[in-house]
Amino acid sequence: MKIDYQNTIYNQQKFPAFGSTNIEKSFSYAFREDINWKNLINILDNTFKNKNKVNIYCLGASDCSEAYSLYICLKEYSQGNTSKFFPIYAFDTNQNIANFVKKGIWNLSEMDRCNFMLRFPKNTIYKYMSKLDKVILPQTEELYQDNTGPLSSYLLSDNLLNSVVFQKKDLTKVIPNIKDNKNTLIMLRNVLPYINEYKVRQILNQIEKILNKDSLLVIGNYDKNQYPWISGYLSKNLFLKEIDTNIFQKQYESIEDAYRKIYYPQTFDLRNILLKKKRVWQHTLQPKMTTEEKEIILAEIQKCEQHQQT
Repeated sequence: MKIDYQNTIYNQQKFPAFGSTNIEKSFSYAFREDINWKNLINILDNTFKNKNKVNIYCLGASDCSEAYSLYICLKEYSQGNTSKFFPIYAFDTNQNIANFVKKGIWNLSEMDRCNFMLRFPKNTIYKYMSKLDKVILPQTEELYQDNTGPLSSYLLSDNLLNSVVFQKKDLTKVIPNIKDNKNTLIMLRNVLPYINEYKVRQILNQIEKILNKDSLLVIGNYDKNQYPWISGYLSKNLFLKEIDTNIFQKQYESIEDAYRKIYYPQTFDLRNILLKKKRVWQHTLQPKMTTEEKEIILAEIQKCEQHQQT
C-alpha cells in the first residue's frame, strides 16, 4: 500500500505542547492487560470448535488496536482453523479515526511494543506489519499525551488489514442487527465509561436480547471501575457468567428460560420476571435525566405493567 505522507505526516516541531521529539499515542492500546489473551483464545477454540463460522464484533473500536490484537493472538495462540474467525468487524463513530484506519497504519507506543515482545517470540511483529521511517498521526482536532512512551508507525500487512473490517457506525445501531447463531463474540471494552448510565443499561439489555446461549461478551477493567454494578448486573439480570476475568458467557437461551430453570423450576410465573424487569428500569430512572431519557424508561416500565395485566 502506498502512503500519502504529504496528507498524513505531522512535523513534530509544529506541536510544541509535546515538549520534545517524542510523540505520544492517543486512542487505544495493543494487548490491554485486563484480560488474559491466551485464555480468551482457548475459550474461543473450545466454545466454537464445532462452528464453521464465528462472528466477532469490536464495538467502540477506536483505532482498531483491540481488533488487531485479537487477530494476532488468534494467529499465534489458536490450535484450530483460524479462518472461521475472520473478518473481525470493528465499529467507531470518530471520523478522524475512520479516515486513519483506512490508511492501514497502526501506531504502537513503547508499552505496546513491550507487550508484543513479552507475548511472542522475537520479530513476530514483522509477520504482521512493517515499520515506517516516519511517524504518522491521525488528523485530530486535538493531540493528547499519555504515559505509554514514544510512538512508532507501522504499515499493516494485507492479510491483517483484510481481516479487520472497519465501519463508522454507532454501536447502538450495530447491536440490534447482530444475528447470533450461538457463534458470536462481542468486544465492548473500556467503552461504557464514555456513555451515561441509562444508555449503558440499554446497551447491555440490547446485547442480552441478541446473544444466544454460549456466545461471549468481553468488557474491560475501566468499565467495571466506572460502573461497579456491571458484573452483578450481567450475572444476576442478564445471566451472563464471568468464566474468566472480564469474559462473560451467555448461560441460557433467554431471561425467561433462566428464570424458569433457576427461580421457578416447578411453577414458572412470567409475572415475577416482568416485576423484576420493572424494578430494574425503575432503579435506572434518575432525576438528572433529560425528558427524552425519562420517556424511554417510563415506556419500558409501562410495557412491563401492561404485560403483567394480560
